[in-house]
Amino acid sequence: MVRTAGHASGAARTCTCPGLTPARAVSDPTLRAILDLLAESDRSAGAVARDFDLCQSTVSEHLAVLRRVRLAAYKERAGRSYSLAADPLREVVDWALRLAPLP
Repeated sequence: MVRTAGHASGAARTCTCPGLTPARAVSDPTLRAILDLLAESDRSAGAVARDFDLCQSTVSEHLAVLRRVRLAAYKERAGRSYSLAADPLREVVDWALRLAPLP
């Protein structure tokens, strides 16, 4: 499966905004798609890149953004892989439920 990301021009988006939060990160479709992959299993940057129409360096930048907002963790052991860190997602869910409680 090939996933594409970026603007209509085909340029990949990399968010390096210093005020980035977990809520803003999950609003980005590319970052959400990477989180979906990490939810399935731990992966290297190269393994993530193979599922996208992006080069490995761009995927590495996206993974760095996810690490900065604590949504991904990097493991040097077991072949340098990234894993999902779900705790910040709970903050986003709690915030969303305050705005729009479930019935």
